[in-house]
Amino acid sequence: GRLVPYMKILHVTPSYLPAIRYGGPIWSVHGLAKAQAALGHDVHVYTTNIDGPGDSDVPVGKIVNMDGVKVTYFQSPKLRRLVWAPKMAKALKSAILDFDIVHTHSVYLWPTTAAARIARRAGVPYVVAPRGMLWKSVIEERSKWIKTAWIAAFEKKNIERATAIHVTADLEAEKISEIGLKISQIIKQPNAVNAPNAFDMKDVSVDVVRAIACGDYFLSLGRLSWKKNNIALIRALKEVPNLRLIIAGNEEDGHALELSNEIKKLGLDTRITLIARQVSGADKEALFAKSQAFVLPSLSENMGNTVLEAMARKTPVIVSRHAGVMEIVQLHDCGYICDPTPNDLARALKALIGNPVTARQMAERGENAARNIYNWPQIAHAMCEAYAAAVSPKKVNP
Repeated sequence: GRLVPYMKILHVTPSYLPAIRYGGPIWSVHGLAKAQAALGHDVHVYTTNIDGPGDSDVPVGKIVNMDGVKVTYFQSPKLRRLVWAPKMAKALKSAILDFDIVHTHSVYLWPTTAAARIARRAGVPYVVAPRGMLWKSVIEERSKWIKTAWIAAFEKKNIERATAIHVTADLEAEKISEIGLKISQIIKQPNAVNAPNAFDMKDVSVDVVRAIACGDYFLSLGRLSWKKNNIALIRALKEVPNLRLIIAGNEEDGHALELSNEIKKLGLDTRITLIARQVSGADKEALFAKSQAFVLPSLSENMGNTVLEAMARKTPVIVSRHAGVMEIVQLHDCGYICDPTPNDLARALKALIGNPVTARQMAERGENAARNIYNWPQIAHAMCEAYAAAVSPKKVNP
């Protein structure tokens, strides 16, 4: 790629490592920031120390060096649902002019709204990554009126006046335009994936060892949330005899109980194992390593990082067409794409089981793409090129 000028970059995100309970965005924002720092840019992150009901054990208000990224955590003393962090606003106001570009991650939350407003007033370019939260179905499913009011009051201006909007797939850009927001410029840049880590079975937790020991299985891994649509996957299994499934991920809004009740109701206790907790490290690697295929049945997903992780681990995938990563699966022909309904999921499961040679070829194509295209150095360089282009739009000859 072209040589990109040295930049001082600020990422603003409501939560950050070590608060891994918040899933994909935590890893992808750090993956991007770390790779940008490795390219020689001066990369900072402003975030909070919120980790669920508690706080991460990190110093507050001073720079913490994490993989070359300069992270500053701020306290959220109250209004934690909005992630209100008044000292972050103060720091933003005093430092904003030092940065060439500000990249905010998420919507409906105080830090990213404050950062957009402060950047706008200072005339500093900013990019907004809505992380899949500006989908009509997501808005309508939960807290519709609050989100709609928040968009009208803050987000509309933040998005329409942003230098650019960062989406991970065409699907996400389509969904944003569906809610009537006018966007000046789009940066389409997928997330990347880290190479698999070596692991030792002796480091794997007992519940995971037990689940793996029962024989071949398909895997669904991610937050246990209504949005991930595992209920439809459980119902699909009713139609596919003998297939085993492991569903793993941290609990959200009591959804694990709903899944567990559905498994019992359909009499699938012997074929579906539910691991309702945060799965990482050796546990995660072991689950991937032993799985025959990976399934993402989501109702809405701006990307779907776990699919890239499966690809990197040479695992064929089944992906809902409501996930942005579907475009990558289609492009590299490394899995089956289906509607997120029990019937269509069952059809895809049967197709994968019934065609072992095809499944193996898909897995190889997926691994090749993950290794050569969706790696962080490539994606970070492309993102910095996009920043540079967005900040100084090329003059079009009349």
